[in-house]
Amino acid sequence: MIHYPAIVFPADTNGLIGVTVPDLLINVTGETEYAALADAAWIMEELLAALARDGEAYPEPSLSDEVELGNGMLAMISVCHDPAAFHGNETVPKEA
Repeated sequence: MIHYPAIVFPADTNGLIGVTVPDLLINVTGETEYAALADAAWIMEELLAALARDGEAYPEPSLSDEVELGNGMLAMISVCHDPAAFHGNETVPKEA
């Protein structure tokens, strides 16, 4: 399990909630906090899988007290991702 701090911003003039994960340069919006956080978590999972596949290290998560919140509130997003479980060179066998 890996945890990154996120910032949840109040609804904008269109009624969309914003979420950013500064360590991973993720910015999303959603109609609800849940939707925006779920989208951010999905993008995190995909990004971390791509980094693992490419053999690159994950960015180090910031400590929660290091995050500049502005007018947002802190949330922690956790995803179950084990880079050791990913075997990026697997291929699907062709049918004979």
